[in-house]
This record gives sequence, structure tokens and C-alpha cells, in this order.
Amino acid sequence: MALTQDIDAMVDGLGIRASLRPYEDLDPDLKQIRLLNVKAGQGQEDVNCELQVVSLLDESKPKYETISYVWGDPSAKGSVHLNGIRTEIGLAAEEVLRRFRLREHDRVLWIDAICIDQTNLAERGQQVAMMVDIYSNTTHGLIWLGEHGGDGVAAVQGVTAIYEEARAETENLERLYRTLYRNRRPRTSERTLSAEVDLGVVLGFYDAPWFQRLWCVQEAALANESTCYYGYLELPLMKALIAAQWLAFKRLQISFGLNDHPGLGCAAEIWAFADHDNGMTDRSDSSQPMQSGHDKASANDANHATTTLAPEDSQQPHPASERHTMSAPVQRFANPTPLALMGFVISTFTFAMVLMGWGGANSLIGVLGIFFFTGPVLMGLATIFEWIQGNFFQMMICGLFTVFWLSWGLIFTPSVGIAASYSTTGNALEGMLSKQYNATLAIYALVWGFAILTFFVFTLGANAVMAAVFFLLCVGAFCAGGALFFAAAALGWYYTFALICIELGAPFKPPIYELTRFWPKAREGTPNAGVAVA
Repeated sequence: MALTQDIDAMVDGLGIRASLRPYEDLDPDLKQIRLLNVKAGQGQEDVNCELQVVSLLDESKPKYETISYVWGDPSAKGSVHLNGIRTEIGLAAEEVLRRFRLREHDRVLWIDAICIDQTNLAERGQQVAMMVDIYSNTTHGLIWLGEHGGDGVAAVQGVTAIYEEARAETENLERLYRTLYRNRRPRTSERTLSAEVDLGVVLGFYDAPWFQRLWCVQEAALANESTCYYGYLELPLMKALIAAQWLAFKRLQISFGLNDHPGLGCAAEIWAFADHDNGMTDRSDSSQPMQSGHDKASANDANHATTTLAPEDSQQPHPASERHTMSAPVQRFANPTPLALMGFVISTFTFAMVLMGWGGANSLIGVLGIFFFTGPVLMGLATIFEWIQGNFFQMMICGLFTVFWLSWGLIFTPSVGIAASYSTTGNALEGMLSKQYNATLAIYALVWGFAILTFFVFTLGANAVMAAVFFLLCVGAFCAGGALFFAAAALGWYYTFALICIELGAPFKPPIYELTRFWPKAREGTPNAGVAVA
């Protein structure tokens, strides 16, 4: 230690440090890289390292671990001893090396800030073009998220609990992709999060800047195995990414604010690239991930990110990126289900009260506007947005009831003359009282009753509230019971209120009594079943 300090003092005094260069030239044709052999040490002892040049083309592949971290403030400087020469590096790089060096054994690492000569622009370009090879050949990825606050333990425990829930509900992750995506489009769930976690603490974990850096997508995706280090705590990267994806999947039942959380959204996107067993991509796709939603905090970060991920055209989106973006398309749209529910509730309440003759009402003519505009317009818009979000079951229900209310309104429009056509004198009232007219309406209601019965079967895999709504609608259609329709509308209003509470992050959430546990197969085929309207 003293000898090293004396040599440093002498070199500084003679003013020759600038002429000393710890880097040997690399041969790009041999795919040569530098590895950093970090000597054993601890605490505030100087960080002593040796650089060695290896070729990725050698039959005996070099063994090393890669470090992924955020460069931080470029003006903050630290130093290490490289091949006996004190070399200035970024302070963040020095701190990371101190964190990952071992007390008793040397450790072979690859870290971009040191293993690449940052003063040599030509070398930087060559090495950045080799990032796929560098990260694909690592034995282990070390991800430094930074120091944690006092809630670090609770955060890691919460993330782990969410991961375990995802594993349990997808048959040990075998059906994870099928649950989260349909036709390569992300899905959302209306089921509640069963894991009891402090959401604020968990989101604090995903606030780490690492989750928002563009180049981290590639680094995470290419390493066969990576571990997140959060202060002294450790967590497998895949658990953190799956937990983020699961939160994004269930965000509609948790908090409206999850839509706008950048770290969570980026972590969820990373999962699609990093999970080679359950994700959406292969390694060739991983070299060109999406660039939307990720932060490039500094010039160094931006150069490293865009050059690494898209060296030929960093500004053009890659087709794989568009296919695999998880959170970006969904975050552009609000949850359309409450809108559809509102259209259903208003129309059904009105229809039921007229059938029951409330206040002497005996005709639907005065409220035809509800059947032509309120119900169909709200539910028609919801149909479009449910389709965009890939929610098949909701789309079917909303579309079905859009045309139902339109056709029902058309039947009772006087100018169309449907009822009058059943009268020999052309009198509409006489036609409405005729046996033939009512028999035709009965057939109409019977057909719709069977359609509703079909959907009722699938709501049994969702929740008790929606199952009850469909049951009442089905029986009401078969029996033409106004009271049954009224009860269905009341339950529909209750469900609408519950969803609005969820969307606005209300402190209370009316129970909807999930039936998932009674129908396990619903987890794969219909995770969103029954959440639309009726």
C-alpha cells in the first residue's frame, strides 16, 4: 500500500501520468475484449485491478461476470489502480467495483467504463458492436440498483411475494405468457392481487434508475442469469421482472397510478426480452429492444445505449420492438370497462322500469334515445378499446349489447312501423297487442337469452357479481321479467362503482367475490372473463 502511494506521488510529481496508458490495443478481427481481474480487498482499501486481453473466439471461452449499473454524474471522479497505474474513472464505477470485489479471492469482471478505453472513439465503436457477444458469454450478470433505504427488506420481500403469486397462478410459470398476452398483445386482469404487500415500498424498488435505462434491456436479456443487488440485499433479476409484469397485468385492480410508473413499466417490458423460457423473444430480438419509455440520462448513457442496441439505425423502431412492447400500448388507453358498464346500467335500468310500469309508463317510445345513443354509443366505444387492448371476452360482450340495444330501439320506433305491420288496420297499438307480434318478440328474446346463457357459463370463472348479472339477464330474457332486469342493472351499477373505486384509487374497494379458485382453467383461457358488462 505504502509503496503504491509512493509511486503514485512520484508519477504525479514528475507530471508523466498522462503518458502512462494501461490499455493494450485490441484486435477486432479476433473479437478481443479486456477483462478486469479485481484483486481481493475490502472497505476503503485501494481498488487494485489487472487488465487482461482475451478473445471470444477461443475454444476455451473466458469465464467472467458482467456488471450492469448506472454511470451517474460524469463529473464525479474516482480512481483505481490498473496494472499498477492509478487511473481516473467515474465515481460510480469505483463504488460498484468496491461493492463487488471479494474479500479473499480475486474476481474476473467485465465493466464497460473500464474494460473499454473510453478515450479511444474507434475502440468504443468496435466494442459496443460486440456487446451481444460480451453479454451472451458471461457466466453471471451483476446488476447494481444502488443503496436502499430503510424499506429495502420489505421491498424485496414484497417483490418476491408478487412473483410467487404469479408462479402459483400460472402453473409454475408454464402458462405465464398465455396469461399475460393474447396474439402478442398485453392483457389486463380484473382480478385482485392476492399477495399482501406494501405497494409503495415495492414501487420504491422499481424507482431505481437502472430500470429506466435503455441499454439495460439488452444487458438483462443477453445474460443467462443475472442478480439484482439492492444495497446488501440480493434478488434474482427474473423474479423482479416477472413481479413487475404481474403488477402491470393486475394494475386495474390495484391502483390507477401504476399506469404512469416509469420504472415498473420498463421492468415489465424488460421481462419480455430477458425471460428466454417464458418471454416473447429470442436472443436475436434482444439486441434491438424498444426505445420508448426508457431514459437516457447522460451523453455517455445515450451513446452507449443507442450504439449498443441499434448500431445501424438507432432512431428507427425495430419490428420486434413493436411486437414485444408490453406496457406502452396499454398505457395510452384508460380502462374502457366502466364506460361500457355505465351504458349497460342506464339502458337496462330504463328498460326494466318501463317493463314494470313505474309511474304509469307503458311505452318505450319516450326513452328511445337511450337505446339508440346512451347504451350503444358508450358500449360501442368500449368495444373498440377492448379490441385494441386484446380483451376478447369484453369485446364480445360489449359488441353484443351494442347491437342488442340498437335493434331493440329499432323495433319500437314508430316511423319504422314494425308493430303497425301486425295490424290489419295499420294501428300500432293494435299490432302490439296481437298474438303474432308478441310471439315474434318472444322468439327474439329467446335467441338473446341463449346468447346470454353462453356468456353466463364463462362468467363463472370471473366473479360472483358478474355471474349474478348474467344469470338474471338470462332468466329475464326467457321470462320477460322487468324485475329481473332491474336486479341485473342494480348489480351492474354495483360493479361499475367497484371498478371506478379501483380506477381512482379509492381507499375502499367493494368486494366482487372472485370465483377463480373454483375454476382454475380460467387462469389460462379467460383471465379477463366477465369484467366487461353483461
